[in-house]
Amino acid sequence: MRKNFTVVVTGAESTGKSTLAAQLSDAFGAPLLEEQLRVWVERKGAPPASTEEMAEVANLHMHLADALDAEPHEIVILDTDLLSVLVYWDHYFGVPPRWLFHAVAIRRPDLYIVAKDNIPWSPDSQRDGPGIRSHLQPAFESLAPTLAPCVTADAVSAKRRLSAAARVICAKLAR
Repeated sequence: MRKNFTVVVTGAESTGKSTLAAQLSDAFGAPLLEEQLRVWVERKGAPPASTEEMAEVANLHMHLADALDAEPHEIVILDTDLLSVLVYWDHYFGVPPRWLFHAVAIRRPDLYIVAKDNIPWSPDSQRDGPGIRSHLQPAFESLAPTLAPCVTADAVSAKRRLSAAARVICAKLAR
């Protein structure tokens, strides 16, 4: 059970998750847990090539999220969570293990913000391509609402996207 109000920004690659998560962290003065898959790839120089390596990513995320939750904060922002590990595990390696489904189920955030894939795809060394984004985005949009309250972050403009997400968080915190 989480102690802090936890907001997870999720979605497929190149949907502006990291940008929005960092903006929300700044706006609320909240700690930010970076996307651990991205951190892992930057450290190793390549994406996970096995289920064992994906398990390392999941375990790293759980360890860091638990450490962050052990500290008192009004709100914490996560740039993705185990749902991302689950979706990408399924895509690259097949059916994820039961322990990962269990970990996703018991580590539910207070709010998911699903970044929509309606911004231009932006290449970087870690992204597969715009086809993978459109293929995986429906998984995030369908799974996130089954786990926690969920809103979508449309990309009308970065400023409006941030403002809309911040309003939802403020309304949830006021309850």
